[in-house]
Amino acid sequence: MMMGHPQVGTFTKHIVSRQEALAECAEASQCMDKRGGIKIYISDPTYGRGNIDWEKESTEFKRQPEAEFHLQFEVTSIGTGAAEPAFVTVLVEFAKYVTGGVIALFLLGETIEKNLDVWPRLHKRLTEFLRHRPTFEIDGAAVLAVEAISSAIGTTPRTVQLLGYRYESVLVRPLEEIVREEVEPSSIAQPPERARSATVHVFKIQAEGRIFKVLVCRSEVTAIELH
Repeated sequence: MMMGHPQVGTFTKHIVSRQEALAECAEASQCMDKRGGIKIYISDPTYGRGNIDWEKESTEFKRQPEAEFHLQFEVTSIGTGAAEPAFVTVLVEFAKYVTGGVIALFLLGETIEKNLDVWPRLHKRLTEFLRHRPTFEIDGAAVLAVEAISSAIGTTPRTVQLLGYRYESVLVRPLEEIVREEVEPSSIAQPPERARSATVHVFKIQAEGRIFKVLVCRSEVTAIELH
């Protein structure tokens, strides 16, 4: 559990608009937890309903995932060009240095042949959050991608390697069009600077000698074996 960190989601009296508050919270959440871990973003469904006391309703909703997962959530925004309020927490899992190391090496394109049990164990933890259709940064999306490949081949792969990565936005092209596109990433591009709900992570992964393109948009995952 995340304890002892500054409250980045507090709306103070000197903030004159919701947009300014969200911008302040989003910036603060970038350094919310220095221990590492997978950030999980849950959209705030109370925003945009035309409700008079949005901040009160938002605060009341925030208590729900905190009670459900026994984790502290902070206020942030996952919008692109406009505010999209959300709540973010950090899942600091078992043997966090091993976990972080495996994911970091994977994202660098190294062949992963050890600690492969990390992937299904992390996915099992993330599964608890999936009913909220969360948004993930590249590390969480990678866990979903590897699990999709495990499902496709029927077992946890003995080796995995990231061959390519890029990201797109459903605000530019619909997800169905991105999925149908036959061009897969040929190099590992830098991930987005921050989490956005519209981001589509596109991975090219080799596992057990087979190559897959895996697309992750929020919690929706599509795995396509390449021939």
